[in-house]
Order: sequence, then structure tokens, then C-alpha cells
Amino acid sequence: MDEYESEFILMDYLNILWKRKWLIVIPTFFLVIAVGIISFLLPKKWEINAIIVPSKFLVQTEGGRYEEIVIVDPKQIAGQINETTYDNLIATELNLDIRKFPKLKAENLRDTNLVRVST
Repeated sequence: MDEYESEFILMDYLNILWKRKWLIVIPTFFLVIAVGIISFLLPKKWEINAIIVPSKFLVQTEGGRYEEIVIVDPKQIAGQINETTYDNLIATELNLDIRKFPKLKAENLRDTNLVRVST
């Protein structure tokens, strides 16, 4: 008998939810619209995160083996990016206003020839 009573109570709850569904749907709809409007009014923020591999070329040694030689030191590239050397070039390539261009930070990844660039 307990099974039938609990099933009956569950059906009562479902009926009540179905009758008052608009109390859930309407506030949810208005909140979605409000969040959409607010997201368009907020200032645009974006984040950049990239890993750069400096140029390399292969050189044959006297022993006949090939070795990779890095053309530019990754620490030098990171230093140039931190000194805003490439900002004008990047802004013109991407058709961005240089006054709104973000400050880029670069670092050489430890024990690698990679450079991480982020905003």
C-alpha cells in the first residue's frame, strides 16, 4: 500500500509542476534575454595564448650527422615581444587599432626552444 501512496504523491507533484510551468518558463526566458543584452553592452575582452617555435634549419656536421640549428634564440624573441617590437606589425596585419592593442607578455619555456605569448 505504501508503494501506491508514494506513486500517487509523485503524480500530484508532477501535476502541480505542470500547472505552474509558466512560473518556471517565464522568469527563465527573461533572465536569458537580460543576460544576452548585458553581454552585448559589456566591453569586449579577449585573451591570447600561443606557443611560437623559432625557425630552425638542418646542418650537416663533419661526421655526416644532421643537427638542428635555431636561427634566433627564443629568449631574444621573447624579449622583443615584451618590448612591443611587433605590436604595430601585428595590429596592421589584423586591422586593429594600435591604441586598443593589448599588452603582450612572452616567456621562454624552460628547457625548450619554445616561446609562450599571452595577454
